[in-house]
Amino acid sequence: MSAAIALAQEGCRVTLIEKRAVLGGRAGSHLDATTGECVDNCQHVLMPCCTNLLDFYRRIGAREKIRFYPEIPFIESEGRVSFLRSCFLPAPLHCTPSFLRLPFLSLRDKWRISLGLVSLLFWREKGIENGSALDWLRARRQSQRSIEDFWQPVLVSALNEGVDKASIRYAAKVFLDAFLSHPRGWWLGIPSVPLSVLYGDSLVSTLENHQGQVLLQREVRELAVRNGQIVSAALSQGENVRADAFVLALPWQAAPAVMPEEIRALTMGASLEKLDPSPITGVHLWFDRVVTNLAFAALPGKQVHWFFNKTRTFDGSSSAASYLQLVTSAARGWMRLTKSQILEIALRELQEVLPEARDARVLKSLVLKEPLATFSPSSENERFRPGPETTMRNLFLAGDWIQTGWPATMEGAVRGGYLAAQAVLRAQG
Repeated sequence: MSAAIALAQEGCRVTLIEKRAVLGGRAGSHLDATTGECVDNCQHVLMPCCTNLLDFYRRIGAREKIRFYPEIPFIESEGRVSFLRSCFLPAPLHCTPSFLRLPFLSLRDKWRISLGLVSLLFWREKGIENGSALDWLRARRQSQRSIEDFWQPVLVSALNEGVDKASIRYAAKVFLDAFLSHPRGWWLGIPSVPLSVLYGDSLVSTLENHQGQVLLQREVRELAVRNGQIVSAALSQGENVRADAFVLALPWQAAPAVMPEEIRALTMGASLEKLDPSPITGVHLWFDRVVTNLAFAALPGKQVHWFFNKTRTFDGSSSAASYLQLVTSAARGWMRLTKSQILEIALRELQEVLPEARDARVLKSLVLKEPLATFSPSSENERFRPGPETTMRNLFLAGDWIQTGWPATMEGAVRGGYLAAQAVLRAQG
């Protein structure tokens, strides 16, 4: 999507082809038949350090649909809530007072974490870029408790990967870009509308205003090659789309099947197939009464990492008094569980931190497992990520899985699209 908008605004006539009935891809929604509500597959958030994503929202006129929250609530058993907030101190000290008041960390662990954060400011040591976050943390004498209660919850949420697999390069990026560089860099931005609305009419109208078009419910079946370049794309509805340049923006696991044999034979497709995925699980719960007034909260020490209160974060009304979405990142263990088992765990943990939920009746529940939600931001996976250009002069790649300098996030996806657009414009002179 970002490649399409960037190219259209540079004067190119763009045709955007989408397999589904709505735009957004993995950051999408579906219409729930029971409630009639538009339900996001999984909660997506951003931070002010996601500069390209915010630029993309401005381009399509959706920036006002993002609401930033200046504090992060942490909720423990029996509803005890503490907050991470900025204060008058300059970065990187802006969160120090609220961090020191967090009750679920001991004073000793807060000291160790502080030393670790100071170390991150000078993290670029010889060879450390190839290690895992866990290796780096252990080398800095971080306790198991501090890893489990601070480093792991922050990083698994930001990277969709545990500290044992996540590259220290991306772990450092999370803290340096978001938490240590600016007093507002870590604020959470949450869409006030469903994702399909966020990426829907405003994006389509922006493209159409620049003589572009969107073709929904079309799947690219084949890219026709002649004289070393792509000449057309055959679609599932029988159309053949001709263009001067083609940008392949499929998920990494689907891209090799569409790539011409000439490119797959040069190992690009084979490399993508080696990218190790990391799953996400979302649990949606509709209650008959208000169970919390918090817009969202992190749950330290739980298998459920966050809850988001859609009745507070969404504009408009819900079919229930409370509609919450629960998120568990890097949920490999949950992929083996049934949806009933996941629901049981999620509801129990929610009731442990929200006493009001214990007597509430669940009107409806929905469990969505995304086994291929993102690729793992490991050091091993980094070498399989291609750049935006291919060996064919008019075929380009876009997506969070190309070499963007970011892990698999919405910011990474937009950066990937912008890089592809720049490559197209360079090729066309």
